[in-house]
Amino acid sequence: NNKYGASYQVRIRGADGRYITKVVQSRREAETYETTLLNQRNHSVLPTQSGNRITMDEYFVLWFEAVKFQASLGWRKQQEKMYANHIKPVIGQIKLGKVSASLIALILNRMANRGLSPAARLHIYGLLRKLFSDANELFGLLSTSPVIKQLRPKLIIKEASYLNLDQLKRLLSYASGKPYELAIGLGVYLGLRVGEIQALRWQDVDFQWNTITVRDKVEGSRIIP
Repeated sequence: NNKYGASYQVRIRGADGRYITKVVQSRREAETYETTLLNQRNHSVLPTQSGNRITMDEYFVLWFEAVKFQASLGWRKQQEKMYANHIKPVIGQIKLGKVSASLIALILNRMANRGLSPAARLHIYGLLRKLFSDANELFGLLSTSPVIKQLRPKLIIKEASYLNLDQLKRLLSYASGKPYELAIGLGVYLGLRVGEIQALRWQDVDFQWNTITVRDKVEGSRIIP
């Protein structure tokens, strides 16, 4: 009891050994909250406060080293650049566990206000989702991720435009003898996309059967099966 009336404190030990506490104004609310936490602890999903002891910048250094073999060198450099340019200025000094969905929205909105395309914002969203997913599943620093699905940037789908026959003939004539002639020919005659052409290797060509097997595609600087 205090001069403001009765209050109740719920105190449960978290997964990291630290206590999770909350003060509520009614006994029923306290019992409901305590039951929820106990159920979460029994199912190994009790929130941890470890994320409140490390800043986003500190976590990025930890994460970047831990996942260094999960992507190509080119894509890792791109991740580092995206973090420095778009994520760090907004949440770099904020504790990992204090990053909210509204802050994630702020990062994406700032990019939109600066005129960056939905595709660029989608790359940042993907990086953020990976960062916070690993904070939960790989490091055990968080119990939930603030990178929620409704914040995912929506790409504008435009109907593809195609060259007519005369335009294709002019394109092939222009490309004749140039270094990219073969690439354009593959696109024209086989209907391959740019990323699929970029990912082709000599081992994908079977000269005995006169076939080309499309196995991968390039997106950004990544080769995706």
